[in-house]
Amino acid sequence: MGKFPLSKLFTNFFQFSATILDKGLKQKFMKTLKIAAVLALAGFTTQAQDLKTSQLPAKVQGAFQKAYPQAKDVDWEMKGEYYKVEFDIGRFDHEISYDANGTAVRVEKEVAVTELPNSIASAIKKAHPDYKIDNVEATQVNGKTSYKVEIEQGLFKERKLYFDGNGKLVSDLED
Repeated sequence: MGKFPLSKLFTNFFQFSATILDKGLKQKFMKTLKIAAVLALAGFTTQAQDLKTSQLPAKVQGAFQKAYPQAKDVDWEMKGEYYKVEFDIGRFDHEISYDANGTAVRVEKEVAVTELPNSIASAIKKAHPDYKIDNVEATQVNGKTSYKVEIEQGLFKERKLYFDGNGKLVSDLED
């Protein structure tokens, strides 16, 4: 009693749309649906391609090995025109995108809470005094570092805070 199966809802919707929509609107709807399906499939074809270290340009390989000789669990992929690598150093995840010349164009890494600038840590304590910092991720692009800080209160309240390169809060999202 009180149950309304989802399949019945869809059946009723399609019966309703068949009786209400005239032929021109149905064709327009179907065309829109087909375009959406094509775009969705196109998104799947632009997925990254996994690479072996031997498939990397020498400049990319050399730059990575020089900068991160202690890297573990290294996975490479080609994403657009960039060589993206994911790896661990200790307990921290790293993700770096290199151009074909071996220049790191984006560096994203987990960092210790103690590496968070004091101005950001203070702003978090002031705005969310009952929360504790759970995770800090630093992203460096064009010489500027921005931060994503995950904070939590108990088991069920989480927020993601985004700070720009100047330490200014850009976004505060409930997770």
